[in-house]
Order: sequence, then C-alpha cells, then structure tokens
Amino acid sequence: MHYPATLVRGATTECAYRGLHNNDTAVIIRYDTDISVSDFVKYRAGFERRGFKVGPIADLGDQAYYFTEGTGNSTVTTVVLLKGPLQVLVTGTAGLDPIGSIARYTLSQYLETHRAPTSSG
Repeated sequence: MHYPATLVRGATTECAYRGLHNNDTAVIIRYDTDISVSDFVKYRAGFERRGFKVGPIADLGDQAYYFTEGTGNSTVTTVVLLKGPLQVLVTGTAGLDPIGSIARYTLSQYLETHRAPTSSG
C-alpha cells in the first residue's frame, strides 16, 4: 500500500498516513459527514461495551472523547469528535497530546476548506 492512502465510501472518507521516519508509526483519519448526535452517542457506547475506558475532551468540536490501548511496545490513541453533522475519528500510534493535536488541526482544516461561502452585498 502506498501512503497516504484514501478510501471513500458514501459519506465516509478514511485516510491512512505512515510516519516519515518510523515504519511503526501510523495515523488514520476518518471523516463521517452525515452523523447525528444520537449516532455519535451510540458509537461511544459501543467502544465502552468493548471495554475501552472513554474519557471526555473539552473544547474540541461540539463533543469529543478519547480512549487508549496498549499494543506490544506501542500505545494506540483514538480521538473522536463531533462538530455539527461531521464526526472525525483520529487514531494513531502516539499518546493523547499528539493525536489530540492532529484531531484539532484536522477539524480546523476541514472547517476552513468546507466553509460556507459568504454573500457579498
């Protein structure tokens, strides 16, 4: 597979990135552009049912949470946020601070490039 790799299915786009200097480093960013609040809550409950300890993240989108998982010598962190009908899931082989930063940047760039045009009078 060549990186970055992108997969589009309906209202979902998933992008996979590999680290520049470390083949064990990876980040996946998933955009779901048609998510309701109830679906967001349902997906969070699904992660909790699978045994993940889900924690809240303040000041990221309308709602956001994270969970981490240890795999071998790596930590995999997932941040999920909701902003209007947009859900962004960022998961990668790093701790909360770097993955959270990627999620914040991803949201800001998405909002910048998908901003509604302003009317000029």
